[in-house]
Amino acid sequence: MFADPIRVAVEPRPRGRPTAKVIADREDAADHEYGTTSTERRRLLGRAARTREG
Repeated sequence: MFADPIRVAVEPRPRGRPTAKVIADREDAADHEYGTTSTERRRLLGRAARTREG
């Protein structure tokens, strides 16, 4: 499944403010995010970055 290698890493910034990074470990993640001539744009990582857990 495409979503299996997608994860969120939560890290504090130097002054303590929390930040989160959405990480996709697939070679074709950028193709699905931005689209190519043969792959439709999906914006999966951008939408995941705006999702709050809890």
